[in-house]
Amino acid sequence: MLESAVYFTSSDPKIGIQNLVMLSLMLINPLVLISAFLHVYRSKETTLFELSLLASWRGIAIARIVSALLFVLMFWSIQSFYLLLLIFLAEYKVITLNSFIILLSANTLLWLILTTLNFFVNYISIGLLISLMSTKTSSLLLGALVFFFMPFSVIILLSSYQENGIELSGPMTYFIYFLNPEWSYMFNLQYPKLINLHLIQGLTISVVVSILLIAIYYLAFIKLQFKP
Repeated sequence: MLESAVYFTSSDPKIGIQNLVMLSLMLINPLVLISAFLHVYRSKETTLFELSLLASWRGIAIARIVSALLFVLMFWSIQSFYLLLLIFLAEYKVITLNSFIILLSANTLLWLILTTLNFFVNYISIGLLISLMSTKTSSLLLGALVFFFMPFSVIILLSSYQENGIELSGPMTYFIYFLNPEWSYMFNLQYPKLINLHLIQGLTISVVVSILLIAIYYLAFIKLQFKP
């Protein structure tokens, strides 16, 4: 919406896809993750109410995992629809995209949408573990720091690598991809010689790590609960 407002009020209107990705990474996505995080974190009274409904700690853990994933999936669907709408309007010359025209390729557009979903799943898996902290205040503060600053730190790191012409490869590449799949992918599009990133491998490793973190949350949640 902000990008659309800038487009229609500018004397030289152009919509920048990379600006949309930056806006999402810096503001929108973290706020969505915090909303999902608050939905997962419950008071003891709510937990007892959930226990009376679901009858087991396993059921509560599964319900929280599913609800968090469905929450971000809903927003991801809206975000993807908006991006596809922009591309569709650009194809028919209704709007003008900026010079980052490479994203009009169907393949690159698909990868951008997949990496966005990957971003949400990665941070939901981290957020679930953070929600196990004993106090809501410390849990919320740590969650906000992770959701806002971890993706931003990757942007700074990749920019410094690009300015100094340093090639990024090895396990560090996939660690950075896990923390910020969207920007890693866009950086790989613009500077393919500076980052040795195999997208399918990065996506696979990222999904496996997310599943492991969610499994750890599931087991830890059950272990930490009081059993009368």
